[in-house]
Amino acid sequence: MIELTLIPLGFLIATVYSMVGLGGGTIFVPLLILAFGLPAQQAVGVSLLAIMFMAISSTIAYAIQKKINYKVGLLLDTLDVPGAFIGAYVTTLIASRWLAGLFGALVLTIAIFMILKKNAKTDSNDAFKLSTRVVAYCIFGSLLSGIVAGTFGIGGGIIDETVMIFMLGMS
Repeated sequence: MIELTLIPLGFLIATVYSMVGLGGGTIFVPLLILAFGLPAQQAVGVSLLAIMFMAISSTIAYAIQKKINYKVGLLLDTLDVPGAFIGAYVTTLIASRWLAGLFGALVLTIAIFMILKKNAKTDSNDAFKLSTRVVAYCIFGSLLSGIVAGTFGIGGGIIDETVMIFMLGMS
């Protein structure tokens, strides 16, 4: 019966979060832990599965609207999979309560970045040029994004957005 409750709830969370380029894991993981009593490691896995479907559908929607910078997007995805494997392994080394606490700290950090994001000076995406620095930031961001996603069950979009806004100056 829990599974039937999760389907519309996951759809609602994914819809709202995809509007801002996020996956909803920051809400979904705590909800699975607190409301449904799942261990943190299991909540991470369920969240990642839900986010995968949301990411595919929202990527298609943004592609149709021609709102994707494919060069940066592909660079930011280069090391996501190896990073996610590292993150998934990390969850086997951390007790569930510690993982939940670290997740809380991550959500707080994300909130701070979102507040700072409103004041970040950015350039138009049209004027964006690839350089060695940009490639290095993207590759680093990609690995970090995968690790965070695999460890905490959130999409790597929050890391990708942080790299694009604060390190690359994109809007």
